[in-house]
Amino acid sequence: MKDIPTTDIDLSHHIQRQIMMQLRQGGDQPYQALKPDGVEGNAFNYHLRNLKKADLIDSQDGMYALTSTGHLVADGFSSPVARLMMRPYAHTSLLVTSGSKVLLYKATRQPLKGIYCLPTGKMRYGDDLQTSIAREAERREIYGDYVATSLCLINIRFLRDGQTVTHRPGYVWHLEYTGPLLPSETQNGTADWFERADIATIGKVAPDVLQGLRRLDIDSHEPIDLEWETTG
Repeated sequence: MKDIPTTDIDLSHHIQRQIMMQLRQGGDQPYQALKPDGVEGNAFNYHLRNLKKADLIDSQDGMYALTSTGHLVADGFSSPVARLMMRPYAHTSLLVTSGSKVLLYKATRQPLKGIYCLPTGKMRYGDDLQTSIAREAERREIYGDYVATSLCLINIRFLRDGQTVTHRPGYVWHLEYTGPLLPSETQNGTADWFERADIATIGKVAPDVLQGLRRLDIDSHEPIDLEWETTG
């Protein structure tokens, strides 16, 4: 399943937000129950049409309901203030090893430009664990010749001048890989193989790499939970 496109989703108007929250809290409802007092019918119908066009609501037999996409978007609302809130995504992080070599990812865009990290990607709505692992592996030219085992939970906050610029909660999986060691490139960064003994000399390495390798060495599943300053 792909991420939800937001091109046609605009919930800047309070009436549309109110409709979404009302359907989320109260379930399917008729037109008159949704329409606020004092709102002219044509104006209200305009907002209903926009929500339908964005595939956020649907109507059948006079009852309005959230679509599957509508439920997912409504789940991003903060109920007390009825507005969309920024929240971190769940991430799948991979510690990929092949003998003495480790696969590292270097971002080519901000805010982690030039920093070596574990290959990581956001989980998508509807993913199971194996689908998420396989997608992130294939993005790094890793195809099937691996055994994936759970390593640990991770919750890492990347800071710039003391302020959070990236927040990656999720899980780290160890992939023991036996296939060809190929570099890869995406629009956001590059991945390549390094001798573990050389990691300290290749540049700025984020602590998810070092902490993950440490847990692998001592067979520990202790969560990684830390903040790390990207500047300096």
